[in-house]
Amino acid sequence: MADTEANPAWLQHQEAAGAIVVASSGLAEREAEDTSEDEGSESEDDEIERDYPPGPICAEKCTLGGPGYTGGAAKSTVSFFVTAKDERGTRIREGGAYCVATVRPGNAARAAGADIVTASVKDNNDGTYTASYSVAARGDYEV
Repeated sequence: MADTEANPAWLQHQEAAGAIVVASSGLAEREAEDTSEDEGSESEDDEIERDYPPGPICAEKCTLGGPGYTGGAAKSTVSFFVTAKDERGTRIREGGAYCVATVRPGNAARAAGADIVTASVKDNNDGTYTASYSVAARGDYEV
């Protein structure tokens, strides 16, 4: 990107390392850092966020939630959210990542003619992403 000063710190780190991060791939590498605990009144998450800036997105540490993650109805649009986190589990509080969400049918849904669906993803510019999708057939699906 031309103006790296305007990009979030974690994105600058990815670009400097030549990494391409796709949330569905889980391919994010970074150097191991000392995460020793200091005593204090702050929570461990606050301490980690204060001491270490977030690293690149790690798909395995991102969290999902919402009605489109736990269920839905065929031929109805449902949504779920993705909260971006780095490999230490630290929440990334800036948008700008490339996020892909794929919904795959289970055996019964595949038998009913369901195909893999790529969800429409909206960047909320705060480290969360809203994914919306609709499936054609009833059955179990995997996000």
